[in-house]
Amino acid sequence: MAKKTYKAWTSKEDILLRDMRKNGSSVRFMAEILGRTPSSVTNRIANLGLKKTKTFIPMTSNAYSPPEQKVPWWKKIFS
Repeated sequence: MAKKTYKAWTSKEDILLRDMRKNGSSVRFMAEILGRTPSSVTNRIANLGLKKTKTFIPMTSNAYSPPEQKVPWWKKIFS
């Protein structure tokens, strides 16, 4: 019998992948966080039918104000 060369995706990983995709994370970053290869992440994104979302940054009254410093969601989880 052939040996399984991949690790099955869990529902928890799917949820993390959906959240990271929605937040605009790169495939390389998602792969590093999930402990998978970028190609496996890309394949899973395609299998789940996740579309790439674009981040909309509205214009502010002061064009020279620095952007807000948000804490990444993964730092909240892993710290």
